[in-house]
Amino acid sequence: RCHQGECVRYRPAGLTPIDGQWGKWKPFGTCSRTCGGGIQQAFRECDSPKPSNGGRYCTGIRVKYKSCNTHDCSPGSGDFRAEQCTEFNGKDINLPGVPQWSTKWVPQYTG
Repeated sequence: RCHQGECVRYRPAGLTPIDGQWGKWKPFGTCSRTCGGGIQQAFRECDSPKPSNGGRYCTGIRVKYKSCNTHDCSPGSGDFRAEQCTEFNGKDINLPGVPQWSTKWVPQYTG
């Protein structure tokens, strides 16, 4: 809440502010890749308890990451970026004059 151009904590009259606390970490999700190095994410929520009555939101990390499936991909498995692009081939990109069947996506490298 703002007061005279300054942000101030809002405390409803007669209510004690309750600061939020982090809940337990959820399990890590599935790996983003099957080989060649991916990531997994785990989340936690500011809900034990949730902030209320003008209490503060949790501080700290909400998401954590870890590496997974770091082994090399088998020979002939193809370039990962090219495989990602092919998932969108032939999909409607909603551009006038560009037929859906004609779209072919290719990775673009910078450098």
